[in-house]
Amino acid sequence: MGEINWLITLLLGALLSIPFGIIANILSRPFEGWLSKQAIMSKGKSVARLKKDYERIKNYHENPLYFQLIVSKRNTRSTLASFSFIMTALFAAGIYLLNSNEGIFISTKLPISTLVSLLTILTLILGFLSMLLVFLNYFLMNSLDDDISRVINFDEYEKTTVARIEKLESLLKN
Repeated sequence: MGEINWLITLLLGALLSIPFGIIANILSRPFEGWLSKQAIMSKGKSVARLKKDYERIKNYHENPLYFQLIVSKRNTRSTLASFSFIMTALFAAGIYLLNSNEGIFISTKLPISTLVSLLTILTLILGFLSMLLVFLNYFLMNSLDDDISRVINFDEYEKTTVARIEKLESLLKN
């Protein structure tokens, strides 16, 4: 009985492999063409992104006062993000004191329970928004660190970036 199942499986596999092989051969040329178009488009996007970044860093290098203003603006945003997070944490601590049995507002706990519930929900929303602001700020400051190092080492950055752009453009021409 085991040999019959093995033989049926082998015959079924051989019979199905022929149509699948033909279909694969027919579809392989269009698929290769599609893949090559995608690779060319990707290289084109890389060149455009590299050129855009290079022009931005070059502008920063040529206009140091403008670059200082960009850094100051991002530092101000960073400070505001940290401040909003700290204020939300203090607000949450105040809500806890209003709502807890050990809190300082025990005598007023019952009449303001609805207000405390609403303030708790507001605190959760503010906390979530503050965390988003802190994460966004982290990524902005990380990109600023990259920009600062590129401006400081502009000659090396320019040399490597121009070489990469030329290499990608030569690949696009071929």
